[in-house]
This record gives sequence, C-alpha cells and structure tokens, in this order.
Amino acid sequence: MSPRRRLAAWIGAAWLCAIAIPAVLWTILAAGLPEPDARALWKALGERAPALLFVGALLLLAVAALARWLFGRHVTAVRAIAEQTHVIRNANPGFRLAPHGPRELAELAAAINARAAAYQGLRRARDRRAA
Repeated sequence: MSPRRRLAAWIGAAWLCAIAIPAVLWTILAAGLPEPDARALWKALGERAPALLFVGALLLLAVAALARWLFGRHVTAVRAIAEQTHVIRNANPGFRLAPHGPRELAELAAAINARAAAYQGLRRARDRRAA
C-alpha cells in the first residue's frame, strides 16, 4: 500500500471512530427514553444539525492534519532511511544518510553512517592489501 493510501486509510479510520463513538452514545441514550422525550431529542438534533456537521468537518480536518504530520515525521523518515541505506549498501559506500526526523531516527542515521564509514575503511584496507 502506498504511503498516500495508508495515510488516507488512517484518516478515514480515525474520523470514522470519532463520528461512531458519539453516534453510538446517542443511540444508547435515545433508546431508553420515553416517546415524548425521544421526539424532543431528535428535534434538538435536527435544529443543531448544521453546527454538528460543521464540527464534524473541523474534526476531519484536525484528524487529517494530525495524521499527515505523524506520517511525514515518522513513516516518511523511516522510508527515506531505508532507501538511503540501500544506496550505501548497493551503489555508493561513500554516501552518508542525512539525519532528519525525530531524535531516534537521527540517532539511527548517525549509527548507520558510523557503520558505513567503518565498512568503507575495511574495503579500502582490503583493496590496499590486494594491490
């Protein structure tokens, strides 16, 4: 699954949960009410429907912004480290990772860079001995 689709799935799931919880609570609350009270409750809901839809749209935007931030900060950074490590291993042993993202990922990039430098040093020593 592509990162965009994964992001969209997370946004949809979070928004659905945020909408489903109040809906379930509303249903439970309305289920035990006498008929006149239930009608009054549904009337109040009908009067406030535009405001509730507006709050739902704001909630969707907030969830989307949070999910985008989390994916941009973590998922994309991990994928970039994986791709850059692949470059070091397969194509360019002199390439070094750019430390970005959360502190833990920057520390991981520094550790991979240290291992890459040690590996490059061993290859140079081997090449000197072989020559």
